[in-house]
Amino acid sequence: IEDAANRAALGIFILQDHDGMEARFRYANEAFSTITGFEPEELLHKSWTDLVQPDNLQESMKRYRLRQRGETFDQAYEIKMVRKDGMPITVHGSFALSSHEGKTATIGFLRDITERKKGEKALWRSQRLASVGRLAAEINHEMNNHLTSVLTFCKLATGILQQEPFP
Repeated sequence: IEDAANRAALGIFILQDHDGMEARFRYANEAFSTITGFEPEELLHKSWTDLVQPDNLQESMKRYRLRQRGETFDQAYEIKMVRKDGMPITVHGSFALSSHEGKTATIGFLRDITERKKGEKALWRSQRLASVGRLAAEINHEMNNHLTSVLTFCKLATGILQQEPFP
């Protein structure tokens, strides 16, 4: 399973309250290490709170605590995290209650979706720009209709004013 998860770039990790640290990493596979930029050994000295961005931290820890008490959440969700190099990433995570060394733990599975999110944002921007372009073309068309009438009447008036004798 670990080999298949690493090949599929699926990060697997175990969190557990341990040695006075809440949500401490107790295990992380190579794929999780690649996603976060931390070596597996480094992660064993870190907590989940060290990797989650501050704006996602409260909700994420609330879910962790509820899960540790036995509650289950059916849906996976997006989490904003920070890599070791400080780069923000977005991951899609799924979590389950488990046990590790005889104590309650959380096992997590996550996939880095940062590039997909960037692509979605770029697509959204291009669609928005296309909409603005269509709106500008429609406004241009409507303005040209009125200006054509004004120009036609100006030419007609100029022609009348240039007639000899003036009517």
